Amino acid sequence: MVIDNFREDFSFYTMAGMQTYRKVGYLNKNNTPAIKDVNEREGKPFPIPLGDECPYFSLFYIPESKEYSNLSFLIYDSEIIIGGQKSDAGFAVMDENYSLRLTLNIDKKVTLQTGDKITIYAIIMPWGGGYVTDDDVLYHPMDDLNVQNVRLNTLLNPFKATALENCEVTDSVFLPRVRSTNGKNATFKVSGGCDIDPEKADTVNVTVRADGFDSIAKLKVEELVDGSWVIYDVSSQNNPDSSNRQRRTI
Repeated sequence: MVIDNFREDFSFYTMAGMQTYRKVGYLNKNNTPAIKDVNEREGKPFPIPLGDECPYFSLFYIPESKEYSNLSFLIYDSEIIIGGQKSDAGFAVMDENYSLRLTLNIDKKVTLQTGDKITIYAIIMPWGGGYVTDDDVLYHPMDDLNVQNVRLNTLLNPFKATALENCEVTDSVFLPRVRSTNGKNATFKVSGGCDIDPEKADTVNVTVRADGFDSIAKLKVEELVDGSWVIYDVSSQNNPDSSNRQRRTI
């Protein structure tokens, strides 16, 4: 297969801008989070080279809309073999008419041979968006900090679980996962994730999947604090089962 200009003519994934998103967030070629206005031009797309440390890109902010969801794409890992050789070309997004499409940053003709492959491990994540508050105020997130935090605590410094008693850690790409070995309880330690301001800790949710229990009844969750086990409240204000749940950007 011959592709005349890989960056211009080949796409792995496209975020359509049918609702006219106005902001683009991305990891720039220096591995620094950046935000720019979308390219509103018709015709030839504008290339945005991405960094090589778990790059991401996002579309957000629709000023005319009251309710919508923002979009993001985060790359955990990749393997690129072109012409029988490993390639370090890196990724780019093409910004065109309120839309983004992911490609390789190769601005030339490419011939794909038998045995060549391009493998991408990624998270496709809707997040946040506009909404009307209880006070009838229209709210729009003006940055993609939520996406940046997912990159930090899921890709760069993953939130993880370490088995302590009566459990084992099982394979999971993104979500920490443990399995009870006696069917009754599991003791594990959690660590990693991004640095969180203690004053904002109650606005951030993290998840551990626990399997292998004999009963499907609601689990009792406890936390070791100063040498004593105390009940851990898993029903935060973001919990959909909470009767006083507040709508938040998550």
